[in-house]
Amino acid sequence: MSVETRTRSILAKMSQVGKWQWEFLVELVLVWLGLRGRYTFENLCRQGVRRAVSYRVLV
Repeated sequence: MSVETRTRSILAKMSQVGKWQWEFLVELVLVWLGLRGRYTFENLCRQGVRRAVSYRVLV
């Protein structure tokens, strides 16, 4: 089972998670697992599809 499939199955059990939160959390888990080095907002921005400000506000 892939990481994305596993993350989606876990989020499916949470009824209060909205669509944008769902997409953000799936992306965040995938970026975290693929990130090498320090876990900073700038590094998340480089590897992910969102800007650093998005990670600062949402996390």
